[in-house]
Amino acid sequence: MTENANAPQVTDRQEQTLEAQESPQSTFSTEVANKCLEVVQQFRAGERDKASAILQIQRHIPRESDEDTNFIQAFGSYCEMLDNFERYHNGAAGRSQTLEDTNQTHRQDVVRTERDDEEVVDRSSKRSHSPSESDDESHPSKRKINFNVLPWVVRERVQPTELPSSLKQTQSALENFSRDIKFAKSSLINSFKCPQFPDSEWTNLLNGRAVDLDHVLSGLFSISQEQGHKEKIGQLEIAVGSTTPAKSVRTHGEWVTAWDPTVEATTFVFPHRESELKRYGKYILQFFAALPSESHQRVISFDRAARIRVAQRRDMQLTDFGEFIDLHMHWIQNTGSSASRTSQARRVEQGVGRTQKREACRRWNEGRCPNTAVACSYAHVCSKCRVNSHTAAECKK
Repeated sequence: MTENANAPQVTDRQEQTLEAQESPQSTFSTEVANKCLEVVQQFRAGERDKASAILQIQRHIPRESDEDTNFIQAFGSYCEMLDNFERYHNGAAGRSQTLEDTNQTHRQDVVRTERDDEEVVDRSSKRSHSPSESDDESHPSKRKINFNVLPWVVRERVQPTELPSSLKQTQSALENFSRDIKFAKSSLINSFKCPQFPDSEWTNLLNGRAVDLDHVLSGLFSISQEQGHKEKIGQLEIAVGSTTPAKSVRTHGEWVTAWDPTVEATTFVFPHRESELKRYGKYILQFFAALPSESHQRVISFDRAARIRVAQRRDMQLTDFGEFIDLHMHWIQNTGSSASRTSQARRVEQGVGRTQKREACRRWNEGRCPNTAVACSYAHVCSKCRVNSHTAAECKK
Protein backbone atom coordinates (compact mmCIF):
# COMPACT_ATOMS: atom_id res chain seq x y z
CA MET A 1 0.00 0.00 0.00
CA THR A 2 1.16 3.53 -0.69
CA GLU A 3 1.15 6.46 1.70
CA ASN A 4 -1.26 8.26 -0.64
CA ALA A 5 -3.98 5.82 0.39
CA ASN A 6 -3.95 7.24 3.95
CA ALA A 7 -3.71 10.85 2.87
CA PRO A 8 -6.35 13.29 4.17
CA GLN A 9 -9.28 13.99 1.90
CA VAL A 10 -10.77 17.29 0.80
CA THR A 11 -12.86 18.85 3.62
CA ASP A 12 -16.51 19.88 3.31
CA ARG A 13 -15.55 23.57 3.38
CA GLN A 14 -13.08 23.00 0.56
CA GLU A 15 -15.71 21.16 -1.48
CA GLN A 16 -18.10 24.07 -1.04
CA THR A 17 -15.39 26.45 -2.20
CA LEU A 18 -14.68 24.34 -5.27
CA GLU A 19 -18.40 24.12 -6.09
CA ALA A 20 -18.63 27.88 -5.85
CA GLN A 21 -15.67 28.16 -8.22
CA GLU A 22 -17.40 25.96 -10.77
CA SER A 23 -20.70 27.90 -10.71
CA PRO A 24 -21.65 30.32 -13.53
CA GLN A 25 -21.16 33.27 -11.17
CA SER A 26 -17.57 32.24 -10.45
CA THR A 27 -14.77 34.57 -11.47
CA PHE A 28 -12.78 31.76 -13.02
CA SER A 29 -13.67 28.64 -14.98
CA THR A 30 -13.79 24.95 -14.15
CA GLU A 31 -10.66 24.56 -16.22
CA VAL A 32 -8.77 26.78 -13.78
CA ALA A 33 -10.09 24.78 -10.82
CA ASN A 34 -9.00 21.53 -12.46
CA LYS A 35 -5.51 22.93 -13.06
CA CYS A 36 -5.22 23.90 -9.39
CA LEU A 37 -6.39 20.47 -8.27
CA GLU A 38 -3.86 18.87 -10.58
CA VAL A 39 -1.09 20.85 -8.87
CA VAL A 40 -2.36 19.69 -5.48
CA GLN A 41 -2.32 16.07 -6.65
CA GLN A 42 1.24 16.50 -7.94
CA PHE A 43 2.30 17.73 -4.50
CA ARG A 44 0.46 14.84 -2.88
CA ALA A 45 2.26 12.34 -5.15
CA GLY A 46 5.64 13.92 -4.38
CA GLU A 47 6.13 15.25 -7.91
CA ARG A 48 6.29 18.89 -6.81
CA ASP A 49 7.45 20.65 -3.63
CA LYS A 50 5.17 22.89 -1.59
CA ALA A 51 6.71 26.22 -2.59
CA SER A 52 6.45 25.37 -6.27
CA ALA A 53 2.85 24.21 -5.81
CA ILE A 54 1.83 27.45 -4.07
CA LEU A 55 3.39 29.61 -6.79
CA GLN A 56 1.77 27.57 -9.56
CA ILE A 57 -1.68 27.75 -7.93
CA GLN A 58 -1.27 31.51 -7.53
CA ARG A 59 -0.51 31.82 -11.25
CA HIS A 60 -3.55 29.75 -12.22
CA ILE A 61 -6.14 31.70 -10.19
CA PRO A 62 -7.12 34.99 -11.87
CA ARG A 63 -7.63 38.06 -9.70
CA GLU A 64 -8.48 41.72 -10.15
CA SER A 65 -6.30 42.81 -7.25
CA ASP A 66 -4.50 41.45 -4.18
CA GLU A 67 -7.65 42.21 -2.18
CA ASP A 68 -9.93 40.17 -4.45
CA THR A 69 -12.19 38.21 -2.05
CA ASN A 70 -12.82 35.32 -4.47
CA PHE A 71 -9.11 34.95 -5.10
CA ILE A 72 -8.24 34.95 -1.38
CA GLN A 73 -10.94 32.39 -0.58
CA ALA A 74 -9.98 30.00 -3.39
CA PHE A 75 -6.23 30.39 -2.84
CA GLY A 76 -6.64 29.77 0.89
CA SER A 77 -8.62 26.61 0.22
CA TYR A 78 -5.91 25.13 -1.97
CA CYS A 79 -3.20 26.12 0.51
CA GLU A 80 -5.13 24.36 3.26
CA MET A 81 -5.19 21.20 1.14
CA LEU A 82 -1.42 21.42 0.72
CA ASP A 83 -1.00 21.90 4.49
CA ASN A 84 -3.16 18.82 5.20
CA PHE A 85 -1.09 16.62 2.92
CA GLU A 86 2.15 18.00 4.40
CA ARG A 87 0.99 17.26 7.94
CA TYR A 88 0.08 13.74 6.90
CA HIS A 89 3.50 13.03 5.36
CA ASN A 90 5.31 14.49 8.38
CA GLY A 91 3.14 12.41 10.69
CA ALA A 92 3.90 9.25 8.72
CA ALA A 93 7.60 9.51 9.54
CA GLY A 94 6.80 9.99 13.22
CA ARG A 95 4.45 7.02 13.22
CA SER A 96 7.15 4.85 11.67
CA GLN A 97 9.54 5.66 14.54
CA THR A 98 6.79 5.15 17.09
CA LEU A 99 5.99 1.76 15.58
CA GLU A 100 9.64 0.71 15.87
CA ASP A 101 9.69 1.76 19.54
CA THR A 102 6.44 -0.09 20.15
CA ASN A 103 7.83 -3.27 18.60
CA GLN A 104 10.90 -3.07 20.86
CA THR A 105 8.70 -2.68 23.94
CA HIS A 106 6.51 -5.51 22.74
CA ARG A 107 9.46 -7.89 22.46
CA GLN A 108 10.47 -7.05 26.02
CA ASP A 109 6.97 -7.84 27.24
CA VAL A 110 6.70 -11.22 25.47
CA VAL A 111 8.32 -13.19 28.29
CA ARG A 112 6.09 -11.58 30.91
CA THR A 113 3.01 -12.08 28.73
CA GLU A 114 3.72 -15.78 28.19
CA ARG A 115 4.17 -16.26 31.94
CA ASP A 116 0.88 -14.49 32.60
CA ASP A 117 -0.80 -16.69 29.96
CA GLU A 118 0.32 -19.81 31.79
CA GLU A 119 -1.23 -18.51 34.99
CA VAL A 120 -4.47 -17.62 33.20
CA VAL A 121 -4.69 -21.08 31.62
CA ASP A 122 -4.00 -22.71 34.98
CA ARG A 123 -6.78 -20.71 36.64
CA SER A 124 -9.25 -21.23 33.80
CA SER A 125 -8.75 -25.00 33.94
CA LYS A 126 -10.28 -24.95 37.42
CA ARG A 127 -13.57 -23.38 36.29
CA SER A 128 -15.89 -23.59 33.28
CA HIS A 129 -15.65 -21.04 30.49
CA SER A 130 -18.38 -18.39 30.70
CA PRO A 131 -20.33 -17.80 27.46
CA SER A 132 -20.24 -14.06 28.15
CA GLU A 133 -16.46 -13.88 27.93
CA SER A 134 -15.23 -12.30 24.71
CA ASP A 135 -12.47 -13.63 22.46
CA ASP A 136 -10.25 -10.74 23.54
CA GLU A 137 -10.56 -11.88 27.16
CA SER A 138 -9.77 -15.51 26.30
CA HIS A 139 -6.79 -14.45 24.15
CA PRO A 140 -5.15 -11.56 26.04
CA SER A 141 -1.76 -11.84 24.33
CA LYS A 142 -2.71 -11.35 20.67
CA ARG A 143 0.43 -10.19 18.87
CA LYS A 144 0.56 -7.43 16.31
CA ILE A 145 2.20 -7.72 12.90
CA ASN A 146 5.43 -5.82 12.32
CA PHE A 147 4.82 -4.41 8.85
CA ASN A 148 8.41 -3.20 8.54
CA VAL A 149 9.76 -6.75 8.15
CA LEU A 150 7.16 -8.13 5.72
CA PRO A 151 9.05 -9.23 2.55
CA TRP A 152 6.80 -7.35 0.12
CA VAL A 153 7.05 -4.16 2.20
CA VAL A 154 10.84 -4.40 2.33
CA ARG A 155 11.00 -5.13 -1.41
CA GLU A 156 8.84 -2.12 -2.24
CA ARG A 157 10.98 0.09 -0.01
CA VAL A 158 14.21 -1.06 -1.70
CA GLN A 159 12.84 -1.12 -5.25
CA PRO A 160 9.75 1.14 -5.49
CA THR A 161 7.36 0.27 -8.30
CA GLU A 162 6.72 3.03 -10.81
CA LEU A 163 2.98 3.13 -11.50
CA PRO A 164 0.79 5.36 -13.72
CA SER A 165 -1.21 7.95 -11.84
CA SER A 166 -4.46 6.11 -12.64
CA LEU A 167 -3.24 2.95 -10.92
CA LYS A 168 -2.11 4.96 -7.90
CA GLN A 169 -5.57 6.51 -7.60
CA THR A 170 -7.20 3.08 -7.86
CA GLN A 171 -4.90 1.62 -5.22
CA SER A 172 -5.52 4.58 -2.93
CA ALA A 173 -9.30 4.22 -3.29
CA LEU A 174 -9.24 0.45 -2.64
CA GLU A 175 -7.14 0.90 0.47
CA ASN A 176 -9.58 3.51 1.73
CA PHE A 177 -12.59 1.25 1.06
CA SER A 178 -10.92 -1.69 2.84
CA ARG A 179 -10.83 0.22 6.13
CA ASP A 180 -14.60 -0.19 6.48
CA ILE A 181 -16.04 -1.95 3.45
CA LYS A 182 -19.55 -2.15 4.91
CA PHE A 183 -19.72 1.58 5.59
CA ALA A 184 -18.29 2.37 2.13
CA LYS A 185 -20.92 0.17 0.47
CA SER A 186 -23.74 1.64 2.57
CA SER A 187 -22.68 5.16 1.64
CA LEU A 188 -22.42 4.17 -2.03
CA ILE A 189 -25.81 2.53 -2.50
CA ASN A 190 -27.56 5.34 -0.58
CA SER A 191 -26.08 8.11 -2.72
CA PHE A 192 -28.64 9.92 -4.85
CA LYS A 193 -27.11 9.17 -8.26
CA CYS A 194 -26.09 5.58 -7.59
CA PRO A 195 -26.81 3.56 -10.78
CA GLN A 196 -28.68 0.25 -10.83
CA PHE A 197 -26.23 -2.59 -10.22
CA PRO A 198 -26.38 -5.97 -8.43
CA ASP A 199 -25.56 -5.78 -4.75
CA SER A 200 -22.99 -8.57 -5.02
CA GLU A 201 -21.18 -6.77 -7.84
CA TRP A 202 -20.95 -3.53 -5.84
CA THR A 203 -19.11 -5.63 -3.26
CA ASN A 204 -16.78 -6.96 -5.96
CA LEU A 205 -16.02 -3.45 -7.20
CA LEU A 206 -15.24 -2.09 -3.74
CA ASN A 207 -12.97 -5.06 -3.04
CA GLY A 208 -11.11 -4.70 -6.34
CA ARG A 209 -12.47 -7.96 -7.78
CA ALA A 210 -13.68 -8.59 -11.32
CA VAL A 211 -17.36 -7.96 -12.04
CA ASP A 212 -19.41 -11.02 -13.09
CA LEU A 213 -21.28 -9.96 -16.22
CA ASP A 214 -23.66 -12.91 -15.84
CA HIS A 215 -24.93 -11.42 -12.56
CA VAL A 216 -25.18 -7.98 -14.17
CA LEU A 217 -27.25 -9.33 -17.07
CA SER A 218 -29.50 -11.28 -14.71
CA GLY A 219 -29.96 -8.27 -12.44
CA LEU A 220 -31.16 -6.04 -15.28
CA PHE A 221 -34.25 -8.17 -15.86
CA SER A 222 -34.74 -9.65 -12.40
CA ILE A 223 -38.17 -9.41 -10.75
CA SER A 224 -36.91 -10.42 -7.29
CA GLN A 225 -34.32 -9.21 -4.81
CA GLU A 226 -31.06 -11.07 -4.28
CA GLN A 227 -31.73 -13.74 -1.65
CA GLY A 228 -28.19 -14.24 -0.37
CA HIS A 229 -27.63 -13.50 3.31
CA LYS A 230 -25.22 -14.44 6.08
CA GLU A 231 -25.75 -16.49 9.20
CA LYS A 232 -23.38 -16.30 12.17
CA ILE A 233 -22.77 -19.33 14.35
CA GLY A 234 -20.44 -18.31 17.14
CA GLN A 235 -17.36 -16.92 15.41
CA LEU A 236 -18.18 -18.73 12.14
CA GLU A 237 -19.99 -16.70 9.47
CA ILE A 238 -21.75 -18.68 6.73
CA ALA A 239 -23.09 -17.21 3.49
CA VAL A 240 -26.55 -18.61 2.72
CA GLY A 241 -28.29 -18.28 -0.63
CA SER A 242 -27.79 -19.12 -4.30
CA THR A 243 -25.02 -17.32 -6.15
CA THR A 244 -25.81 -18.86 -9.56
CA PRO A 245 -27.03 -16.16 -11.99
CA ALA A 246 -30.35 -16.73 -13.75
CA LYS A 247 -28.92 -15.71 -17.14
CA SER A 248 -25.51 -16.12 -18.73
CA VAL A 249 -23.79 -13.87 -21.28
CA ARG A 250 -23.62 -15.92 -24.49
CA THR A 251 -23.81 -13.47 -27.39
CA HIS A 252 -22.33 -10.19 -28.56
CA GLY A 253 -25.57 -8.36 -27.80
CA GLU A 254 -25.81 -9.76 -24.27
CA TRP A 255 -22.19 -8.82 -23.59
CA VAL A 256 -22.84 -5.21 -24.63
CA THR A 257 -26.03 -5.15 -22.56
CA ALA A 258 -24.10 -6.20 -19.46
CA TRP A 259 -20.92 -4.22 -20.21
CA ASP A 260 -22.54 -0.77 -20.44
CA PRO A 261 -23.98 -0.87 -16.87
CA THR A 262 -20.64 -2.24 -15.65
CA VAL A 263 -18.80 0.75 -17.12
CA GLU A 264 -21.34 3.13 -15.56
CA ALA A 265 -21.01 1.52 -12.12
CA THR A 266 -17.21 1.29 -12.28
CA THR A 267 -16.77 4.94 -13.26
CA PHE A 268 -19.18 5.91 -10.47
CA VAL A 269 -16.72 4.36 -7.98
CA PHE A 270 -13.50 5.07 -9.93
CA PRO A 271 -14.12 8.18 -12.12
CA HIS A 272 -10.50 8.24 -13.29
CA ARG A 273 -10.93 4.87 -15.08
CA GLU A 274 -13.44 6.10 -17.68
CA SER A 275 -10.89 6.34 -20.50
CA GLU A 276 -9.41 2.93 -19.64
CA LEU A 277 -12.82 1.23 -19.75
CA LYS A 278 -13.79 2.86 -23.06
CA ARG A 279 -10.55 1.73 -24.71
CA TYR A 280 -10.95 -1.79 -23.39
CA GLY A 281 -14.57 -1.92 -24.58
CA LYS A 282 -13.49 -1.00 -28.12
CA TYR A 283 -10.73 -3.63 -27.91
CA ILE A 284 -13.24 -6.40 -27.15
CA LEU A 285 -15.74 -5.17 -29.74
CA GLN A 286 -13.06 -5.59 -32.42
CA PHE A 287 -12.99 -9.32 -31.71
CA PHE A 288 -16.77 -9.57 -31.93
CA ALA A 289 -16.63 -7.81 -35.30
CA ALA A 290 -13.77 -9.93 -36.65
CA LEU A 291 -15.05 -13.36 -35.63
CA PRO A 292 -18.21 -15.19 -36.76
CA SER A 293 -21.13 -15.35 -34.34
CA GLU A 294 -20.51 -19.01 -33.46
CA SER A 295 -17.09 -17.95 -32.11
CA HIS A 296 -18.37 -15.12 -29.91
CA GLN A 297 -18.38 -17.36 -26.85
CA ARG A 298 -14.59 -17.48 -27.16
CA VAL A 299 -14.46 -13.67 -27.06
CA ILE A 300 -16.66 -13.65 -23.95
CA SER A 301 -14.36 -16.17 -22.26
CA PHE A 302 -11.29 -14.11 -23.25
CA ASP A 303 -12.86 -10.97 -21.78
CA ARG A 304 -13.66 -12.74 -18.52
CA ALA A 305 -10.12 -14.14 -18.21
CA ALA A 306 -8.52 -10.74 -18.98
CA ARG A 307 -10.62 -8.88 -16.39
CA ILE A 308 -9.91 -11.51 -13.72
CA ARG A 309 -6.17 -11.20 -14.38
CA VAL A 310 -6.25 -7.41 -14.03
CA ALA A 311 -8.35 -7.63 -10.85
CA GLN A 312 -5.79 -9.97 -9.28
CA ARG A 313 -2.95 -7.53 -9.95
CA ARG A 314 -2.31 -4.03 -8.64
CA ASP A 315 0.19 -3.02 -11.32
CA MET A 316 -1.93 -3.70 -14.40
CA GLN A 317 -4.72 -1.95 -16.30
CA LEU A 318 -7.29 -3.26 -18.78
CA THR A 319 -5.50 -1.28 -21.50
CA ASP A 320 -2.26 -3.25 -21.01
CA PHE A 321 -3.18 -5.43 -23.98
CA GLY A 322 0.31 -6.91 -24.20
CA GLU A 323 -0.32 -8.68 -20.88
CA PHE A 324 -3.11 -10.74 -22.49
CA ILE A 325 -1.06 -12.43 -25.23
CA ASP A 326 -1.29 -15.90 -23.68
CA LEU A 327 -5.02 -15.48 -23.04
CA HIS A 328 -5.48 -14.30 -26.63
CA MET A 329 -3.70 -17.39 -27.95
CA HIS A 330 -5.71 -19.71 -25.73
CA TRP A 331 -9.18 -18.27 -26.29
CA ILE A 332 -9.03 -16.46 -29.65
CA GLN A 333 -6.30 -18.02 -31.78
CA ASN A 334 -6.77 -21.61 -30.59
CA THR A 335 -9.38 -22.22 -33.28
CA GLY A 336 -8.79 -25.98 -33.51
CA SER A 337 -10.10 -26.93 -30.08
CA SER A 338 -12.63 -24.11 -30.12
CA ALA A 339 -13.98 -25.23 -33.48
CA SER A 340 -14.26 -28.75 -32.11
CA ARG A 341 -16.20 -27.50 -29.12
CA THR A 342 -18.49 -25.45 -31.38
CA SER A 343 -19.16 -28.46 -33.60
CA GLN A 344 -19.91 -30.58 -30.56
CA ALA A 345 -22.32 -27.94 -29.25
CA ARG A 346 -24.12 -27.89 -32.60
CA ARG A 347 -24.54 -31.67 -32.54
CA VAL A 348 -25.79 -31.58 -28.98
CA GLU A 349 -28.32 -28.85 -29.72
CA GLN A 350 -29.62 -30.82 -32.71
CA GLY A 351 -30.21 -33.86 -30.50
CA VAL A 352 -27.54 -36.13 -31.98
CA GLY A 353 -25.04 -35.86 -29.13
CA ARG A 354 -24.35 -38.32 -26.38
CA THR A 355 -27.24 -40.19 -24.78
CA GLN A 356 -27.27 -38.19 -21.56
CA LYS A 357 -27.60 -34.95 -23.56
CA ARG A 358 -30.71 -35.93 -25.49
CA GLU A 359 -33.07 -34.89 -22.73
CA ALA A 360 -34.04 -31.20 -22.93
CA CYS A 361 -32.61 -28.97 -20.23
CA ARG A 362 -35.45 -27.77 -18.02
CA ARG A 363 -33.43 -24.89 -16.57
CA TRP A 364 -32.53 -23.65 -20.05
CA ASN A 365 -36.21 -23.72 -21.02
CA GLU A 366 -36.93 -21.68 -17.89
CA GLY A 367 -34.16 -19.19 -18.81
CA ARG A 368 -31.97 -19.89 -15.80
CA CYS A 369 -29.35 -22.47 -16.85
CA PRO A 370 -25.86 -21.17 -15.89
CA ASN A 371 -24.04 -23.54 -18.26
CA THR A 372 -23.17 -23.30 -21.93
CA ALA A 373 -24.55 -25.85 -24.38
CA VAL A 374 -21.22 -27.69 -24.26
CA ALA A 375 -20.88 -27.80 -20.49
CA CYS A 376 -24.50 -28.60 -19.68
CA SER A 377 -25.46 -32.25 -19.11
CA TYR A 378 -28.69 -31.77 -21.06
CA ALA A 379 -29.58 -30.44 -24.50
CA HIS A 380 -30.34 -26.73 -24.85
CA VAL A 381 -33.42 -27.31 -27.03
CA CYS A 382 -37.12 -26.65 -26.71
CA SER A 383 -38.68 -29.38 -24.55
CA LYS A 384 -41.72 -29.44 -26.88
CA CYS A 385 -40.36 -29.38 -30.43
CA ARG A 386 -36.61 -30.07 -29.92
CA VAL A 387 -35.58 -26.87 -31.74
CA ASN A 388 -32.68 -24.86 -30.31
CA SER A 389 -33.83 -21.42 -31.47
CA HIS A 390 -36.40 -20.91 -28.71
CA THR A 391 -37.48 -22.11 -25.28
CA ALA A 392 -40.64 -24.00 -24.33
CA ALA A 393 -42.32 -20.78 -23.18
CA GLU A 394 -41.81 -19.29 -26.65
CA CYS A 395 -42.85 -22.42 -28.56
CA LYS A 396 -45.96 -22.06 -30.75
CA LYS A 397 -46.70 -25.78 -30.87
